[in-house]
Amino acid sequence: MILCDIDHFKSINDTYGHLCGDAVLRSCSALLHRLVRQQVDCVVRYGGEEFLLLLPQTDRMGAVNLAERLRQAFAETSIEWSGQSIAVTASFGVLAVDLAGGNSEVTEEAIIAAADSLLYRAKTKGRNNIQSDDLLHQMSNRSA
Repeated sequence: MILCDIDHFKSINDTYGHLCGDAVLRSCSALLHRLVRQQVDCVVRYGGEEFLLLLPQTDRMGAVNLAERLRQAFAETSIEWSGQSIAVTASFGVLAVDLAGGNSEVTEEAIIAAADSLLYRAKTKGRNNIQSDDLLHQMSNRSA
């Protein structure tokens, strides 16, 4: 799974207004939908300016490669609004989750918390960044 957050989105809203912010969200959503596998992957808005991508049958490297293509596409795309070109970047937390083991500690909350932690790490490392890990590694680090 990938958790994606539009960098400095509050600044876009504050500078250009909420109608522009909505246009940015629609543009980013369209970009995400264009670059995932249709009828396989799932893209949903998760929170204000975050998107959650569920990528079944995708390993960690495949998800990281997709996140890099998405990161580059965001950085190369500008959104036109009222005669101005608005540059947008995004940060990504990529989490590999293997549900085959029947681990009772693997809950929806644990998965989201681990992905959110990776996204936060990407933000603190300068934004326009990707951080990845696997869920079992994340969980073992918390208990250590």
